[in-house]
Amino acid sequence: MTTIPQDGAWTLTICSRPYHIEKCKHGVLYRLRSRNLSLGVFDKTYGWFIGIREKFYDEFLDVEYHYDIGPPHGTAKPIEELDVIPSKISLDEYLGTIGNESKRPMKLFKDLWYIDTNDVCNEPADWDEKIGLIGKESRRPLKMGEKSGWIYIDTGDPISPPDKCAASIPNHKLFNWLKTKEILCQTKI
Repeated sequence: MTTIPQDGAWTLTICSRPYHIEKCKHGVLYRLRSRNLSLGVFDKTYGWFIGIREKFYDEFLDVEYHYDIGPPHGTAKPIEELDVIPSKISLDEYLGTIGNESKRPMKLFKDLWYIDTNDVCNEPADWDEKIGLIGKESRRPLKMGEKSGWIYIDTGDPISPPDKCAASIPNHKLFNWLKTKEILCQTKI
């Protein structure tokens, strides 16, 4: 490992080998070797890095899984530990969903039923590659009910016609913090 002297911002540590997933720290910014991200904050919950991606001249937050997750999704290798995300910044790509017209907060309501008994599901759902939607604890197959769809969080009512489309709320604080770190990184090397 080599430490490059710094001028007061933060120390840049270069590793000859990437950090394995068990060595990565939640909420820490890493320089990456990856398909789409040069820097990313590690989210231990999902085993991915959140960073700024550029595509067709547009920049947005995106994720890449740690290389140790394996193919085909694990594409990001952390090679330098750079900084820690401030506690006031949420480690999420998006901060929720709003109606395009009303700007009211919305969420997807899932009316789930067990396929084998046609009873209402009383547990969180999970996804199985072979079966599809299943109960998280029981592992029983599930189906979506007729009442599934988008609802307003404030009232629980189904969305009204002007809000047929939903929009994600971008995490501007995380984006701006990462953009600052990206600029600092470019000027240091």
